[in-house]
Amino acid sequence: MIESQRARVSPSGRCTRRDWLVLAASTVGALAAACAPTPPPPKPAEAPKPAAPAAPAASPAASPAASPSPSPAAAAPAAPAAAAAAGTAAAPFKAKEMTPVTQMMNWFAQSAHGGLYAALKNGDYERANLKMTNEQGGPQTPVLPQIGAGKVQFVMLQADQIFLGREQGIPLVGVFSVFQTNPQGLMYHQENAVKDFPDLNGRKVYVSPSATYWQYLVKKYQLDKVQQFNYNGQLAIYLGDKEVVFQCYVTTEPLAAKKQGANPGYLLNADSGFNPYGNIMTTTEQMIKDKPDVVQAYVSASLIGWKDYLQRPEPTLAFIKENNKDYDVQLGAETAVIERDFVLPKSKDVKGIGAISEERMRTLYDQLRDVAMLKNEHDVKQTFDSTFIDNAQKG
Repeated sequence: MIESQRARVSPSGRCTRRDWLVLAASTVGALAAACAPTPPPPKPAEAPKPAAPAAPAASPAASPAASPSPSPAAAAPAAPAAAAAAGTAAAPFKAKEMTPVTQMMNWFAQSAHGGLYAALKNGDYERANLKMTNEQGGPQTPVLPQIGAGKVQFVMLQADQIFLGREQGIPLVGVFSVFQTNPQGLMYHQENAVKDFPDLNGRKVYVSPSATYWQYLVKKYQLDKVQQFNYNGQLAIYLGDKEVVFQCYVTTEPLAAKKQGANPGYLLNADSGFNPYGNIMTTTEQMIKDKPDVVQAYVSASLIGWKDYLQRPEPTLAFIKENNKDYDVQLGAETAVIERDFVLPKSKDVKGIGAISEERMRTLYDQLRDVAMLKNEHDVKQTFDSTFIDNAQKG
């Protein structure tokens, strides 16, 4: 299975054109097996039962290019009490009462969601008075309609989606950023390397044409001579043509390509100046107004989960595989090492985990306006609330 959580998919008949535009903007970088059928929506993972015994580490999936087919969550590898004994900290903030909460990922369970699954597996959410359910995303489950309809309380987005969602009238607010550096990029073959973004002119590039980052790159570097093709998530296209450039998550797809015998290189989109927070956990203005204690408890427990995952990803990767049977744990372990530099700020200080700044969000807003992705004006200060992560870091 290819781990990256963003694949090119056809929009559901229920989605408006703007829904699809927003979905497409977030669905870059996933790889799926050629002609593989779309799997059914996975059953969500819930907090592990206290009596669950420790489970052995799961074996890697047979092939990193296998189509993902998540399965129901099994018992957790370790009980919450055992995890606490191993050093997991108790949540410093709790909801006023035990509260059912659902958070939805932007793709099938994988390393990029690791801290959120660690918090579930280790009982951090439960200790924060949150009865947590982790919903996996996928091609049939776009996240914006779910939170817009109030079916889930938190969703995983790219930061640009917050603005695009607010453009639709969904009052989204970012509260915890997983990736301080966005791992979206463009993968090429070293045999035909691309030295810099302007050199994409004249090359065959497979991208989601409505993706926000691509709109930005095209305008900034005047990419009017690119041979553009619609990205469809099939790694076989990249592997079969050493002339192509392929959108990717640089933490994942290059590793998968190497396993298939390729010699990949990549351009990191963030190096162009377009660096929206990646996998930013988002809620709504109403949720913050009505249940600030729940939001604070959620952010605090999520932070604990991510700190644990960065230190020891292997137990959580085994738990992830229980929820996504075709997950390649070996690829996940390699990815987790690379992702660490994207989760941590440039200072590598764990106090920067989850941080969101007005400066970054304002820069992103100006970039979206510059490429005409937003028709309306928005108050940048309403698109995020850093109070919760600041409190969690102090706590």
